[in-house]
Amino acid sequence: MRLIKYAGSFPLGNQDLLQNIEEGKAFFGEIYYWYKSKLNEYLLTIPFKDLNFDELFKQFRNLFLKELKKLDSATYPITFEWLDGQFKRVVYDPIFVQAIERMTEVNQERSYFMNYVKKRQWNVTEQFWSYLQEYGEVRVTEINSPYAEKLIPIDFVEKCHLKIVK
Repeated sequence: MRLIKYAGSFPLGNQDLLQNIEEGKAFFGEIYYWYKSKLNEYLLTIPFKDLNFDELFKQFRNLFLKELKKLDSATYPITFEWLDGQFKRVVYDPIFVQAIERMTEVNQERSYFMNYVKKRQWNVTEQFWSYLQEYGEVRVTEINSPYAEKLIPIDFVEKCHLKIVK
């Protein structure tokens, strides 16, 4: 049977030792800010401008603080690599997975509504698609029809977590 190490990416392969709790906590703090920056950079690339990830960052901080307390009972010395892998496995990855799942869910909902519009051959502007995809808004003014408001199935829009903007 082989031992599998969970590798992070902060000091990849760094086998230097952290000798005591103070060193461990100091490095854990550095890891926190590095991964927080990495998570923030990733979330800035998301095409959905209306999504708010504040709750994820709160969870990220809470997981960090919980794991930071556990370092008091760790057996020292420990390696940089082990501590980084531990952070990535227990703190970063669960939050990152939640962000991915949320984006996938939003993308599916918006794509579902886009397909609805295409299937019914609504005459819409390019801005309609842009607002729908980026902001989750169904803009009535971007539908070229005198019956635009009557075309929109309100319950379906709500099911897709979209907003109607008149």
